[in-house]
Formats: sequence, C-alpha cells, structure tokens
Amino acid sequence: MKKFASVYVALAVSIVVLNSRAVASPTSVTFTGGAPSTVKSEKSVFLKASATFTISNSEYLVIDLSNISTNAAKVDGDILTAMFFDIAPTLANPLVTSSATVAPGNDIFGPMYFGNDTIVSGQWAYRGDLGGRGSQNAPEPYGISSTSFKKYFNLGDLFNDHQILNGTKPLNGVGFGLLDTVAVSPNAASDVQKADFIQNTIQLVLNDLPVNFSLTDISDVSFEFGTSFKSGSGTTIPGVLVGSIPEPSTIMLVAAGLLGVFTLIRSRARSR
Repeated sequence: MKKFASVYVALAVSIVVLNSRAVASPTSVTFTGGAPSTVKSEKSVFLKASATFTISNSEYLVIDLSNISTNAAKVDGDILTAMFFDIAPTLANPLVTSSATVAPGNDIFGPMYFGNDTIVSGQWAYRGDLGGRGSQNAPEPYGISSTSFKKYFNLGDLFNDHQILNGTKPLNGVGFGLLDTVAVSPNAASDVQKADFIQNTIQLVLNDLPVNFSLTDISDVSFEFGTSFKSGSGTTIPGVLVGSIPEPSTIMLVAAGLLGVFTLIRSRARSR
C-alpha cells in the first residue's frame, strides 16, 4: 500500500510541475511604461502608456492600447500614436488585421469629427515587417500606428482602408492618436487643437494566430508619442511586463494537484 501511495504522490507532483509550466502561457499580459517627454517645451511632462495583449478564441490577438498620462495635451509629443513589439520565434505566416475600435467607455474627441462611429479601422495601421532597424527608425518588427512616421505606414497598411471616416486624412499628423485621461490644454499648439483624438483607449484585433502561439512570445514592447522617432520630436518609452492572467483551467489543475499531494502525504503520515 505504501508503494502505491508513493506512486500516487509522484504522479500528483508531476501534475503540479507540468501545470505550473502551463501557467507560463497566460491568456492575457499587460505591459506599461512611463518616462519624461523628450520634447524641449514639455520636459516636465511625464508620459505613460499601457498595452494589454489577450488571446481570444485561440486565433485572435486582441490589443488594448491606452494613453494613461495625466497631462493636458499641448503638443504632438503628448499624443500616443503607436506601439511596437517583437514576437519570437518568428511567425511562419503573417498576422492579419481584423478591426480597430474605440474601446468601451471611451470616445472620439475633437472639433472636426461629429459622427458617432466607434470603428476606427480606417485610421489605424498595422505592419509586421518593419524589421526593427535602429533608434531612428521603427524599433521593432511589429507595429500599430495612427501616423505614417514618414511613410513607414501607408494607406495600404490600414486595418481597413474602406472604413476611413468621412472628412478625415488617415495617418496624417497626430489625428486619431490617443489623448491622455485629461483633455487638450487650452494653450495647445494649433495643430493639436484642430485634430480629433481617441480618449484614451483603442482596441485592435489581429487574427490568424498559430495554434502554438503563446503570449510569452511577445517582447520588446515600446510606446511612441508624437510623429517622429527622433528624440526631441517624439518620445519612445520601453514597456515593462507588469502582469499576466493564467488560464482558469490551469489554476484548477494546479490546485487539484497540490491538494492531492497534501492528502496523500497526510494519509501516509497517519498510517505510520
């Protein structure tokens, strides 16, 4: 009997170990970053952003991108316009754009846009072949953006070039970038006062994830404020992983394994 009990303990421990490894494959991860602006007139401004990546239905990568600064925007460099990231190992097939929408509870804010659409697939673009070519260029291979960054993103890269909002010019300046949680300063530069923004979260969906994709494959997240990669015009902020959510089934299995180990050890102790 003791021999069988030892086998059961070993099996239970194996379950715990295997499923503890599974916890490393979360269904949601969040990166955040913050830094002072590099724009000369905004040196006292602290910029902050976050991005949550979620796997949905095993094939969709959902990205919630937010400007979580608390400064009234004055210049282009106060607007969150892009996020870049890497995926390793490299995907065999490219991800495909699905949708870009204003996240629930957020809105389009500005003097020029008077509609009530929340779909902004014609205002944001995606590329997965940027290459990460240095500090003066796109920092990582994968990028989503509301501005062109000198033709890094073009109209053909839009999530849906048939959904451009009436009267708007996609990828032009900071329009439809992410405003912070405050608003536009009454002393803002004229191009900021004239632009429309999303306040302050957008949800972007990419699909065709491979079956073995894990969110732990995502790395080197960075946030871009402004319309230039050049320090002094724009600000690049590295993202830091701050949290992840494991699959509920994994948590249950780990708990069950631990309970089994405890029960068997306790029963063996009583039999002595």
